[in-house]
Amino acid sequence: MLLVEDMAVCEAAEQTTFQPHDISQESENQVFSDNSQSSLKTSSSESSFKEGSYHRLGHQASDTDSAHGLFGEAVTLICHRLLSQWKTDLNSALAAMEILAGLAKLVISPPNLLMCKCTVKWICEFIVQQCNRPAPAHSKDLHSTIVAAFRCLSLWLVEHSRLLYDKECLHVVLEVVELGISGSKSQKSEIQSVLLKDTKIAPSVQGAFPPPCGPESLFSLLDEKSLLKYAKGNSCLPKHGSPFRYYVLENAIVVGLLEQPLGNIEDLLPTVTALIRGPFGRHAWVMQLRHSPRIKRGSSKSHLSDPGRPMPVENVGTHHSVKPRNFPESVDKVTATKAEKSIPTLESLVTDEKRPELNKLKSFIEKQDQFESQIGQRKQQEVKSMPFPNQVTECKPPKITEEFQAARLFLSHYGFLSLEALKEQSNTSLPPSLVTLDTTNPGLTNDLEMLDTITARDNDTVHVFYVKSGQRFAQDILRNVGSQRGIQGQFLEFLHSLGWPVDVQKHAGWTGHISTSWKISQPEDIQENAPRVGTGGSIYDGQQQVLYWADVSSEVAFIVPSLDNFHRLQNDGDKSPQLSVSTPSEGPGGTKPTTLSLERPLTEPRNKTMESPSSPHDAPAFRTRRFGRPSTVTIGPDTKIFVVWLENFEDHENFPTGDLLPMTSTGLEQYTATSSSSMRQDKDIFLIYIHALQNGLFRIHMEGNTGKISMAIPLVDGMVVSRRTLGSMVRQTAINIGRRKRLESDSYQPPHVRRKIKIQEIVDKYHLKMTESEFYTALFQDVHK
Repeated sequence: MLLVEDMAVCEAAEQTTFQPHDISQESENQVFSDNSQSSLKTSSSESSFKEGSYHRLGHQASDTDSAHGLFGEAVTLICHRLLSQWKTDLNSALAAMEILAGLAKLVISPPNLLMCKCTVKWICEFIVQQCNRPAPAHSKDLHSTIVAAFRCLSLWLVEHSRLLYDKECLHVVLEVVELGISGSKSQKSEIQSVLLKDTKIAPSVQGAFPPPCGPESLFSLLDEKSLLKYAKGNSCLPKHGSPFRYYVLENAIVVGLLEQPLGNIEDLLPTVTALIRGPFGRHAWVMQLRHSPRIKRGSSKSHLSDPGRPMPVENVGTHHSVKPRNFPESVDKVTATKAEKSIPTLESLVTDEKRPELNKLKSFIEKQDQFESQIGQRKQQEVKSMPFPNQVTECKPPKITEEFQAARLFLSHYGFLSLEALKEQSNTSLPPSLVTLDTTNPGLTNDLEMLDTITARDNDTVHVFYVKSGQRFAQDILRNVGSQRGIQGQFLEFLHSLGWPVDVQKHAGWTGHISTSWKISQPEDIQENAPRVGTGGSIYDGQQQVLYWADVSSEVAFIVPSLDNFHRLQNDGDKSPQLSVSTPSEGPGGTKPTTLSLERPLTEPRNKTMESPSSPHDAPAFRTRRFGRPSTVTIGPDTKIFVVWLENFEDHENFPTGDLLPMTSTGLEQYTATSSSSMRQDKDIFLIYIHALQNGLFRIHMEGNTGKISMAIPLVDGMVVSRRTLGSMVRQTAINIGRRKRLESDSYQPPHVRRKIKIQEIVDKYHLKMTESEFYTALFQDVHK
């Protein structure tokens, strides 16, 4: 791996220097070429999971003089040994997975797509072999091997996401995923969907990496407070209650629904903002129910607005005054018959005595007719004088609805709202599939914040020290990085190759201490401090900045402790670490500081332990100097990883490990079973010593006791590495050390398991039990705003 990475970096530097345009164009054509060119098929008539099938997968002719050819040879050799000889050896299998994980991150130009595809198939075949081993062979070691293989497979798919566009490769991966979840593979050709079980090897939906918010967080950087700032009518969370409706789906996913539209949404449509918290993170979505497409030249608002009645036109043409008739004119031409005269007329029946009464009746009728005609004319004049249209008599459409039960629509459209989902199962203690949480309980908000502080990735912390020639005392070592004078330039270059400088106050990932990690920074909480300049690395002591690096499965913070940390700890409490200070009376024959060796000075009591400010009774005082809310952690291995830069290689024998332990607190010590210094010194401390040679290379020395699982790679004791690969090799070795210790620990739980357990605790505490009628009634009621 060292040779492949060194050659790849060297070739990349040469191509960038001499042919930047041609190489970039060639690389782009290779990566974004059509599937028919980049997806190389293998024989589908035979199963790819038979013993020795890797011999049938061909590859291009080897060229060990280039990174492209050396990459293919290295991957082929490792996978061949892994499938044939190392499949029953835990340490060898873990070492092979670590090398393959490191090779997955290398940028080879041109990319060896065929070898990447073969590697993914070989890893899948190795997983199948391990799962199909007989029952007596299934042990914790086998389980650790399978977990490491799934992690390696996930990393390869993320780094080479184009492999998922290959139909055959996708089919192989889905078969292995189904095997890891359900314990068996489908007999049919199509992969059947299975339920996700609570296992450590359950793969997560990785998606694209890094996410839009950067590699520092796999979560969405939006929470309830951030969303309410942009919601219409609200700017902050109320003191009592919450404008969100919280539901739990399948006892594993917490969904917070906000029915108020955000400020940038102008359409009066059913809109819901969902905060989804699951085992693999927090995600924010805005969903809108639309019945018309969103096009460039129109808006859905035009479909909801009243177009109005067209204005009347005065010139309507010739007006014909036609008197309406009850019968057609042809009726008048019909000759009358005697039968029609059988009924006498009124005039023929009126006598002279009755005629005055008849005339009086006619006069009444004429007056009434004139009166009605006047009223009709007057009304016509009033109608003509009124504006059009008449607001009283005009037909108007109903008012557009602005209030929707968006939460009800969301649950209904996604199939969660049913009578079966609300019923509790009689044969189990699990809650129903759909659970409502009590938003009136003030503890719900705090528990959701604690859930957000449980990251979805593993985290490690590496402390970097600089030791000048002949130094043996902790305070002298901490003083070295305070100034750039007297520091080798290669050390500063090495620091910047470990990770990216990040501001602790604004950083959303792991910062090296639990009290400042995994938070969403608000502008009012950020204090602008002038950065320190001219330091020898002390700016990365965790107060203002740290060096940070992350991938899809892990994150690591590199901290350079300084004397400022020690002075702050002294000011925070009465108890402070007593560091060794060199005095004139202490010469070469003075007391030897505490080291990892079993030797102990005769004048030092065997039961003497170093008081650490990170102990449980001092933890609150330590956190007062930090900003941010406390986090929820789970007991796991407390592994300390030190990277020590030596000017004189012989000084590694006198490195004061025990005296420097108090300066490496991460806030996690009080939650571990091995929190005392005496227990950590023998088991959980690993040191990587680096010494610069005169020929430009760097000598590596490794120290640390290992249990059943051996020391991690790619760095090994006595190795000599180049300047180009030093930073990446040290970083990957530190990450692999943390992973191996977690595999070895019995108390460790993966992040997604810890998050799921926390969600189940939230359900138990805040489950609002209601009948079906009460639940449906609550959907139509407004929440507290």
